[in-house]
Amino acid sequence: MSSATDIITYICVPLAVLGVLPILYTCLKAVITLNAIKRELRHNGLDAIARGSLLTGVVEIELPRLNITPLERDEADYWKLARSPSSIKGGTWSIFNWEKLVTGHSLYRLQYKDQMRQPQAEVEFEELIAYLLDRGAIPSVEGFRMLRTSGLWTPTGTTILLSPDTIHSVVKVAVPDDSEGVLSLALKWRPDWDQRDINSLPPYWMRLDAPNVRESETKKRALIDDAKLEGATQEKKLENPQDHYPAAAGLHSGGRKSVRLRMGQLGVQDAREEENHNLLDSRPSIKHLAMWDERHGCPGLWFACAATALGSQKGTGLWSYTIPEHIQAFAQSATIPAGVMVVLDVIGEKDAPACFSPWDDELEREEERNRTFARLRRMGEEARLPPDQQQAARLRRGREDLWELQEANKRKQINQRVREETRMNEALRSSRLDPALVAAKNLECLVNKKHLQKGNTMRTVVEDTLYRTLFDESKATAISDMLNKWKNWADSGGMNQEHLDYVKKSQNTFALASCIIGLLNEGSTTSDGSVGSDMIECIRVWRKVRLG
Repeated sequence: MSSATDIITYICVPLAVLGVLPILYTCLKAVITLNAIKRELRHNGLDAIARGSLLTGVVEIELPRLNITPLERDEADYWKLARSPSSIKGGTWSIFNWEKLVTGHSLYRLQYKDQMRQPQAEVEFEELIAYLLDRGAIPSVEGFRMLRTSGLWTPTGTTILLSPDTIHSVVKVAVPDDSEGVLSLALKWRPDWDQRDINSLPPYWMRLDAPNVRESETKKRALIDDAKLEGATQEKKLENPQDHYPAAAGLHSGGRKSVRLRMGQLGVQDAREEENHNLLDSRPSIKHLAMWDERHGCPGLWFACAATALGSQKGTGLWSYTIPEHIQAFAQSATIPAGVMVVLDVIGEKDAPACFSPWDDELEREEERNRTFARLRRMGEEARLPPDQQQAARLRRGREDLWELQEANKRKQINQRVREETRMNEALRSSRLDPALVAAKNLECLVNKKHLQKGNTMRTVVEDTLYRTLFDESKATAISDMLNKWKNWADSGGMNQEHLDYVKKSQNTFALASCIIGLLNEGSTTSDGSVGSDMIECIRVWRKVRLG
């Protein structure tokens, strides 16, 4: 028979040992997990507090929550990847070098190493976009449109920034873990995507190259420089401010300097002169390009629109400014009648669509024949008169011929005036040409009239025009006035005689303005405009985002 001692020895002790095993297992697992987590934290360079509960097996990690901003552009690390980026979930932002500011701490409780994550970093959305654009990323048209329309309900994985080859995703919408109602994003970058450096133009900036100086203008400036030595009087006789480029730094000293422009939501925000792509201390005045009336037009509005279209053509996306919809609609609409282009001698009447009805001058020829026959009849009657009456008859015939000639001239002038009025009315009522065709024909006309050199394209003409208007307020005002009047007659139903007379007086300005409209027309077919407006709206809504 078993005693109490045997029962305790063979039954109770093993049961007690079995009861302690789970506790021992929990303690051992907590120790192993804690060590693995600490090792992972050290490997990823994270300064964190980690502690474990042996009885519950729960490991607590206290990680700093950071606010990050990009480094200064001229710092070497700005263009480098981080030496030891974090591979922990939520740390995709650590692939780059940032300025970091600790704003708090986050406490995570976990039982397994695979549950480990780090807090997402908070960053200004505009600064993040600008930094990645500077590295070479490209906005996704569909991504920003989806983000603008759906907001926080944007599907996870939606790409908003693409790699330079437009194949891979750089920034995409992430799972909103502990983002507290803030947009959550994930970042990815590869070293082979780095194709830009400090010498590349920063985002939202564009470069206006100096126009090529024609030989005639070079000679004229040489004459002006010689005249300065001879006296101010002779200089005034030679100098014509409309025939050469506006006075700017370095204009008469040999070389023309290019200009960097920064575009913002209110148009031109800054301008810097540069030489050989090196920034100079001189800054052109941009006061006359301030945007004070976006709806009805001002020099700053048209300059910003033309610069944005030019930047799109040059591959410099100026996504910080969006061409207003009413300007885009104006640039796409046909507003110049074909007959007006014929009247301006820009295109030949044979090259234009049928604009004018044929003028029947048979009546004028019939009157001329009748007048000739009547004169011959009077001369015959005069020859049959006695010699003493012929002198008086010749005087009477001379007076009648003079009166008939004067009346014929009056009728001819009236007919010519009627013919011109009819021609003008038919020209104004003729079919309208596409803006691109108007610009191309005006450009061809400027070349034919020797106002431009051969080989100029619409892009180079617009760039030259922007460069000149930057330095010459009167030039900017003239271009703006022409475009405003053009848009007014487009909005009011069409061109009239007053508008045509105005264009005739400033035909060269009209030709340059048409090149700007032509470039805007080409730019309206690209996606830069829509993605720019979507991007600006998203940046306005989401001031700060969580990046992880």
